[in-house]
Amino acid sequence: MMYAYWGKADGNASGHHLLVYHALDVAAVAAVLLEQRPELLRRLAAAMGLPPEAAKCWCSFLLGLHDLGKFAETFQQLREDLRIALWPDKHIRMHNYSIRHDTLGWLLWRQFLRNELFDPNDEELQDFIDEGMNYWLAAVTGHHGWPPDDAQQPIKSHFRDFDKQAALSFCRDWLALLQPDLSLLKQHFEDP
Repeated sequence: MMYAYWGKADGNASGHHLLVYHALDVAAVAAVLLEQRPELLRRLAAAMGLPPEAAKCWCSFLLGLHDLGKFAETFQQLREDLRIALWPDKHIRMHNYSIRHDTLGWLLWRQFLRNELFDPNDEELQDFIDEGMNYWLAAVTGHHGWPPDDAQQPIKSHFRDFDKQAALSFCRDWLALLQPDLSLLKQHFEDP
């Protein structure tokens, strides 16, 4: 299901790059950049309160989430030919693409993913998400030079249920693949 979303496209239907591969490409470039720039990795690790390898893992993980908003039907319909080709059995609801994909990713995180990806009943974890992860997700989804808008619009007018599930599947698989150490990251926020 997550492989039915385009992330980058040129002018013709055959010229597209799937969203999940685009996300992984960005994360891979970040990992290589941090390997080739040890001083940058050292500074990031110090700022994050993590060992360098853990900081590189977290940066790669977070950057892999930068285009979550592209899972939105309203974004995908910008190239109706690709949406139809990738989802031939789904009826396309035409909606106005009124919220950019950076803000859509932020909304998807706040209204859906944060409670599905991590245990919503773990109060300590939810405090960490509110005090840490939310800031990082705002930064990575707002990757076009400014933070995402603080829109309050419900995501149901932008994401269908299967769009949300595809984004969740990607996030779960990405989290399982990289296995960033959540306890190390939480500890940095718990220290006075």
